[in-house]
Amino acid sequence: RRRHTRLLTQSRGLGDVYKRQQDTSVAATAKQRWIVILSLVVCVVGIVNAQLMAVTERFREIGTMKCLGALDRFILQLFFLEAGMQGLVGGGIGALAGAFFSLITATTSFGAGALIDVSWLNVAGSVLWATLVGFFLSLVGVFYPAIVAAKMQPVEAMRTEH
Repeated sequence: RRRHTRLLTQSRGLGDVYKRQQDTSVAATAKQRWIVILSLVVCVVGIVNAQLMAVTERFREIGTMKCLGALDRFILQLFFLEAGMQGLVGGGIGALAGAFFSLITATTSFGAGALIDVSWLNVAGSVLWATLVGFFLSLVGVFYPAIVAAKMQPVEAMRTEH
């Protein structure tokens, strides 16, 4: 009888350990989500900063284009196209580098056999998803600077010097 009670308490102890492990993993995933969200916000702020600098460096070009008859819509399209291309290229390079280093880490941690068990379709899907996120973040980040560039008065844009 004592042995049976001891086994029950041991199994309850293992259940408690399992439950604590689950609680820890749930907390870790919540913490990881916040880290990812924070890094995405920092990424968008960096893109907005870079695009605002691009707008200020191009004051004269924007003023010249507007004097020659460029509409606000054309200026918006120009900045969105530039940001979209930068987002696609940057996101693609970053996603490929991330996948490459993840595979290297898996190989060094688990051996060459880890590459056999890799789902290459999932790796390709992750690379595509990361590239699309980079593209989308670039478009979100260029929205305000593009509006600033499009609303600029041609005479004032031509007059400024940096």
